[in-house]
Amino acid sequence: MKITVFESVQELKRFFGFQRDGIIIENDIDLVESECDFFERKRRDAEVLTTLSANCAGACLEIGTSHGRSTAELASNNPTNIVYTVNLLPEQISAEEKFITHLLTKEEIGSYYRGHNLNNVEQIYANTFAWTVPAKISELGLVFVDGNHDTKAVFSDTSLIYERVRNGGFILWHDFSPPLRGKYEWINAVMTGVEQFLESKSLDVEIFHLKNSWIGFIKINKAKSIATDPAVPSPPSPECFLTDREYWSDKHSAAFTPWTVNGMLFSSILEQYLPVNEHYTCAEIGAYPGTNLCYLAKRFNYKPIAVEFSDYADNIESLFKFNGIANYEVINEDFFKVTGKQYDVVTSFGFIEHFNNYPEAIKKHFDLLKPGGYLVISVPRFDGFQGALFELAFESNVFNDMIAAHNLKITDINELKHTVSQFTDSILYCDYANDGILYYDWNHPKLKDDKRWLIHFINKISGTLGRSLPADQFFSPYILLIARKPDHAFIPSTTTIATALQSASLKLSAGDYPGAISVLEECIRRFPEYLETYQILAELHLEMGQTAKAEQTLLTALDISPQHVDLFEKLRTIYRASGNPDKLKVLDRHMSLWHPENFGAPSSGTQQPPPHPMPAPQSGPGNESLFPTSYPVTILEQDQNIITCSANGNRWKLDATQFVDREILSKGVFEPESTYWVNHILKEGMTVLDVGANFGYFTVQFSRLVGNTGRVYAFEPSDHFHRRLSEHLRLNECSNVTVLKMGLSDVKEDLQLLIDDSTATLYWHDDAKKPVAIETIHLETLDSYVEAAGLSKIDFIKIDIDGTEPRFIAGAQKTLKKFKPVLLIEFAQLVLMAAGSDVPALAKQLKDLGYTFYSETTGQPFTSEAQFLREAMNCSHSVNIICIPSKG
Repeated sequence: MKITVFESVQELKRFFGFQRDGIIIENDIDLVESECDFFERKRRDAEVLTTLSANCAGACLEIGTSHGRSTAELASNNPTNIVYTVNLLPEQISAEEKFITHLLTKEEIGSYYRGHNLNNVEQIYANTFAWTVPAKISELGLVFVDGNHDTKAVFSDTSLIYERVRNGGFILWHDFSPPLRGKYEWINAVMTGVEQFLESKSLDVEIFHLKNSWIGFIKINKAKSIATDPAVPSPPSPECFLTDREYWSDKHSAAFTPWTVNGMLFSSILEQYLPVNEHYTCAEIGAYPGTNLCYLAKRFNYKPIAVEFSDYADNIESLFKFNGIANYEVINEDFFKVTGKQYDVVTSFGFIEHFNNYPEAIKKHFDLLKPGGYLVISVPRFDGFQGALFELAFESNVFNDMIAAHNLKITDINELKHTVSQFTDSILYCDYANDGILYYDWNHPKLKDDKRWLIHFINKISGTLGRSLPADQFFSPYILLIARKPDHAFIPSTTTIATALQSASLKLSAGDYPGAISVLEECIRRFPEYLETYQILAELHLEMGQTAKAEQTLLTALDISPQHVDLFEKLRTIYRASGNPDKLKVLDRHMSLWHPENFGAPSSGTQQPPPHPMPAPQSGPGNESLFPTSYPVTILEQDQNIITCSANGNRWKLDATQFVDREILSKGVFEPESTYWVNHILKEGMTVLDVGANFGYFTVQFSRLVGNTGRVYAFEPSDHFHRRLSEHLRLNECSNVTVLKMGLSDVKEDLQLLIDDSTATLYWHDDAKKPVAIETIHLETLDSYVEAAGLSKIDFIKIDIDGTEPRFIAGAQKTLKKFKPVLLIEFAQLVLMAAGSDVPALAKQLKDLGYTFYSETTGQPFTSEAQFLREAMNCSHSVNIICIPSKG
């Protein structure tokens, strides 16, 4: 048997490209009852079951219910599908059966999952040797074989259900442990049964195993090969190309001196996803000068195949020889003409953006891949910081010539991901990438003379600076994508989207506007990168007179793709029509950051050193000791989706359907950086304000940290979160907290708050499946509250109020100047825009009060305005910033 062992569940998730974490609901999962439970065996088993169940498509079947613990793990992580579970009754056992763990009464069978009120389980009582599988049990996403553990039963059970598993589904066997095969007779029996089954089906497949678990599993691929058109496709017409052979030959050089290759761009990312395999072939399209292939051949033992269109392909061969690579192939022709060949890995770096019809170029990459093979593509970026440098360094005619050779549409991360998803459902990685902050040849002869020294300097520090900065959509010069070619039947996302849009159109024709909106919202949930759906939904909202919903839909899309011009234009139209010059001004300022024609050079000014040190360690935990990202979670009680648990010394009552709650359930912590710094900044006896307390995640920690001699004031205006906050304070016996059911702003007034299960805000709501409620709340200013309450000191304030932060600061001037508290404040660019402000405006308010900004990532002050904006003005997510006051 070919067995692949994963060191951790995180490695397993990366390998299969899984997006969801599994949730373990058992509160005694780490109890050791015998030597079979050593090395956290039960937790490792649960990690496999919950992770595969959370990410599988289709119903589940379990053979061997027992008390129903694994049933509960499968059902709670796959709540929208049925879990069928089979167990024999004592009277159904035959005399020759061995290795049955125990015989339970009918009342005992499944008692654990029934105790958790799971309503997606169907219990079946049968001896599988004589069981006829009902027709409804088909297209299974997961089967867990854990009944009789003798060889005959394992072979029989697996053969019984094999044809009922869908392509891409999983079959799992319990009591499968290669290291213990020689120790336990029943483990050897199970693994022998698996071997016999695979041999009977002539299945040459990998069996996957998580280290220290007792589970082995396979992924099903019944298709012999991917259906393709047997006809050789004709190459695209010349107008599809933005460059030609002469263009690339001019860029390359006949004069060539080979060198020793020791690395390549993206190496640290590639090492996480590509396997080492001396039998693999690796093709690079547009391979000149061969550097990448040399590195891939050395690092992963691949045979390099260079496909190069220019006149200087022989230079690649000389580089291979110089680096001691003897087994290689160089194909000197247009890659569209390469036919009849398939490779294990196909790569191109800065290639597909040179085509008008880039989907055809991407399809050709997949045509050259074997089923299950790895695709690696990178594209450069011309917007954001890169656009600013181009504008700075080149005359407009030179810049325009560069742009003319590139199709900018595919340099958008969402368009790249969407296009590739037409050919695979296994995108392992798609994100911004650094390894430098520049991608172009900055020795270009047409650089502006007066800027040559500056660009030369930036080029010199590019590698070091780029590797020290987190990759993001503003600074990163590249997008990198890694995917696998399907080895099973595959339906492109465009087919599903087209079906959804047709359904929405039919509902509109019938006058069913709510039904059409529901279809579009579900399409957005499943395919968030397909931006056209947002625009259609926004237009429908406008047609119904729902301007605010249209605005929010477009802002959500802009959050995904902040450089998308059409989204800017539609928002600009809305703001002009509604007579909102403030939002229009903020929108134009945001747009200018993403488009070279309007981009202003970043400020080179730096902040002065902080007047006094931050009251926490002067450096973050560092690379050698990252922020704690998980803590053990103990389940104390469960009623369907409502789970009471303990984590990191605190008790929580959580809803497993909500994002923040799921984060705590799966990891024991939310916002680990903020959690870390709060624990280092707060001391016994401090007075702390929690402004926007939500359900009390930070309030409870504040209470514990300031102790009996300290005091916490928690401001939460909504009924829903006020109730949850109060409940968590009772659970954790927080007697030093004053809860205030009101919001804080710049004036005293009553306003309407938009709320749902996860959000309460004056400016933004998640227009999703659940109905949005409206509640009237009371707002005060912090200055008026402090005066009325007679507070004599305030040491720390956490502020997270969804876009109201600028108004809060305006109403807290006296308090902040008098007490000079440390602040932990959320910066969320798109939410601030919805409120008529933005990150620079909020930052100016705080600077005028003498605050210095510190990064949560490092614990150090930002050294420049550009560094601060890069972190705080990130449109893909919000960020918390630590603000330290001056002493003066």
